[in-house]
Amino acid sequence: MMKNLVSAAAISISALALAACDNEVEEEVEEEPVAVSVDDENLYPIGGELNEDQQAAFDAMDRDAAIAEYDANRIVIEREEAEARSAASAESRSADTTATNSADTTSGDGAQAANADAATSKPLRPRSAMTFGWLDRNDDGKLSVAEYAIWALPTKPNPPEPNDQVGPHLTTDEINEAGTTFFYFDEDGDTYLSPAEFTEARNSGRYN
Repeated sequence: MMKNLVSAAAISISALALAACDNEVEEEVEEEPVAVSVDDENLYPIGGELNEDQQAAFDAMDRDAAIAEYDANRIVIEREEAEARSAASAESRSADTTATNSADTTSGDGAQAANADAATSKPLRPRSAMTFGWLDRNDDGKLSVAEYAIWALPTKPNPPEPNDQVGPHLTTDEINEAGTTFFYFDEDGDTYLSPAEFTEARNSGRYN
């Protein structure tokens, strides 16, 4: 009887010891890092220290011209995006319209106005949808600093001036920020980004 009790106690102690070991092992296991998509809307390019040639190209960048080009592109892009959203909204309303009485017509007018407001609330498409071809506004097969900046910088256009003139959208500091990473990824030094160089910039994305 005594031997049975001693054996049972020993087994219980061993089981507790094993359970404690298991817990220690579980506590030591680290979670695997979660992979983050490079197309995440909060990821922006990150470069590094510019070499001598890259720094010279950055210093020589015509900032006023780059800002002017950015502004001109933004005006066209915002118009195109608004027209595309309005057309999509109109098509959707046309497909869903079934009522013909005046009350429904009034309601439809209100919905149309709401959709028009929505069409101008987000001037640019999501950054993940900004492809190289879409950013290449003049279709020359390469990206300028201004074209690159559309994707590389957060979309925060300045408010209209008191005289209702819009722009400039960018400050000198902002075009400098875009230029820093732009010239870092300009590996061949031609002051433009090729599709492969832009892919490198996109894949360098960081949390902003």
